[in-house]
Amino acid sequence: MEDLEALREALRRAGRYYAGLRRRVRGKCAVCGAEFVGTTRRMYCSLRCAQKAYRQRRAEELRARRRERYLRSKVAKSKEG
Repeated sequence: MEDLEALREALRRAGRYYAGLRRRVRGKCAVCGAEFVGTTRRMYCSLRCAQKAYRQRRAEELRARRRERYLRSKVAKSKEG
């Protein structure tokens, strides 16, 4: 049991070490334009901006689903009465 804990601790330390070696760059948020420091792949300054970008990308798809649901309910109501 102690061997397992020692192994876990060694892995944690190694993970923290390698995380510190990632290349850091200055970037500009694709949504709000704020400057931030992150890894090379980061596009947004915060989770909030990432969620906003996701919603903007999916907006038309969401509108189409809502429109379809509305039309189906409208057809069903017209058949009832």
